[in-house]
Amino acid sequence: MIMNKHIIKLGVIAFLFSSCHTEKKVEAVDTSSDNPANYPELTQERFTLQLTDTLIKGSLFPNYTIGLNLSFCKNENAVAESVNNKINNLITHTTIAPFDSSLTTYAQHLSKNIRNELLEVYDPDSEESNATLQYHILIGGEFSPQPLNGYMAYTLCTDMYTGGPHGTRDITYLNFEKSTGKYVQKEDVFNISKDSVLLDLILRKIMSDRGVKTRKQLHEISSITVVGDLYVENNFLLEEMGITFVYNTYEIASYADGTIFVF
Repeated sequence: MIMNKHIIKLGVIAFLFSSCHTEKKVEAVDTSSDNPANYPELTQERFTLQLTDTLIKGSLFPNYTIGLNLSFCKNENAVAESVNNKINNLITHTTIAPFDSSLTTYAQHLSKNIRNELLEVYDPDSEESNATLQYHILIGGEFSPQPLNGYMAYTLCTDMYTGGPHGTRDITYLNFEKSTGKYVQKEDVFNISKDSVLLDLILRKIMSDRGVKTRKQLHEISSITVVGDLYVENNFLLEEMGITFVYNTYEIASYADGTIFVF
């Protein structure tokens, strides 16, 4: 198995927001110059939506921002439908079509819930505590320009703060068969009966990346496999350069260790 370095493009969730602003846009994405051989039968579009609001007149706080910036398949065929439904379901937990209508409804629902929550915790007599009431949920997604031959690869990133000491950032990888749009799971790629072999390779790569040779040494410099042990899930990306596994915050380590990528 090849595991070469993969660079995540988190810029897909970079947004410019202004107060009390609502905007929805679906625009075509020209992928002809990226890598046309990878998606010859599919046309990509990008759905963007921004909802921002400041709740108390004359005050900066509380406020919130909801932002969606997602690539999806424009075509009306079974492959596009399968891919879009999976992305949609992962975000909204529904498969309501069309793609943009479902996401718009989802964002409006989020907006209502966040607004109600902020109003509940807002204290007009505590300027200091109110300064923390700046919530945001930013969700970005894009197709990889260099998927493994025969597949489509998609990265979904959620950046969120809805109270507490810090926000969270979760990354989810999705892979699809290019010919059918079928969602690819671990049993479709790996020999599940040999999970222990794969887990050993992952652990060795984690240790190698950190310049240690034993699990004891790894625990001396991090909390990896202390909070949770290693496991193989469906959160991996199939690309020409190799396979990338990702473990989000708290899955196998503490918040201080951040998101862990294994290439």
